[in-house]
Amino acid sequence: MKVLATPRSFGKNNPELFDILRDAGLDVVRNDTGGILSADRMCEKLADCDGLIVGVDPVDATVLAAAPRLRAIAKYGVGLDNIDLAACEARGIKVSRTVGANSEAVADYALALMLGVARKVALIDRRCRERDWSKITGIDLYGKTVGIIGLGAIGKRVARRCGAGFGMKVLGHDIVWDDAWASENHVERADLERIFREADFISLHTSLDDSTRHLVDAPRLALMKPTATLINRSRRAGGRPRPAGGSGAETHLRRRSGRVRAGTAAGCPLVRPGQSDHGLPLLVLHQRRRGHHGPYGRQQPAPRSWLEIGHNFLWDDDERGRGVFW
Repeated sequence: MKVLATPRSFGKNNPELFDILRDAGLDVVRNDTGGILSADRMCEKLADCDGLIVGVDPVDATVLAAAPRLRAIAKYGVGLDNIDLAACEARGIKVSRTVGANSEAVADYALALMLGVARKVALIDRRCRERDWSKITGIDLYGKTVGIIGLGAIGKRVARRCGAGFGMKVLGHDIVWDDAWASENHVERADLERIFREADFISLHTSLDDSTRHLVDAPRLALMKPTATLINRSRRAGGRPRPAGGSGAETHLRRRSGRVRAGTAAGCPLVRPGQSDHGLPLLVLHQRRRGHHGPYGRQQPAPRSWLEIGHNFLWDDDERGRGVFW
């Protein structure tokens, strides 16, 4: 049984992953292009494959139609935005993902962004490279208030880091509230308006659906403290964090630029880079490339999930059932 593995980082720091799959009887075909595969390349490489280990490469209906033997897909990560789940279900292609595999790494990255903005790390680095030794003063995380919107696996880890690690007051918002966990971790439940009004740092960790679309809009931005920092680690369709709000939010953030600081950790900016209405840089921290998370070699949920692709081939449909699971 042949399996295509497209993620460039798969097995990079832990070659044993390939050994595990080979020992399970799978013939693994690697992505040798050095980049994300286009839809055309996916069609070409999947033509005779029974399984797929995929990162952010496109797996739409066209790609699936070009893979008549495909029976199982394992997502190298959590987001399924790039996979046509309806088409998979119609074909009986089983889809799994590695829930929690990179939660610690993403939470670390969210804290790195907070610290980077608060301590002005990027600005100081740039000034030092320019031989500018003028004093630049940042702010502490200790004692500040952080609002975390979305308390899933990643949001909870960010909350623990902020509260127990940095002594911050933690406000949380989630449509499914875990009272026991919140009490144990000293997280205070708050509505969105209170978070935007009181928080010194706001960290977004939501999925994109009708309830979260345009969650960060102009009225909520107007509630924020002049010195507040907004960190966007939420997902959007296409596998990238979506810009917070629509054009109204972009305009409002531009007007508040120099007071409200914004950071985004992956894929696309919170708003478009440029100048504010006052000629100030729009983003104090503007990170346009995603940092690669590398927890897979240390933690072991990933190899176990990849083995599911083998198990999916070993059971008949009558035993395992058809369809998509995640």
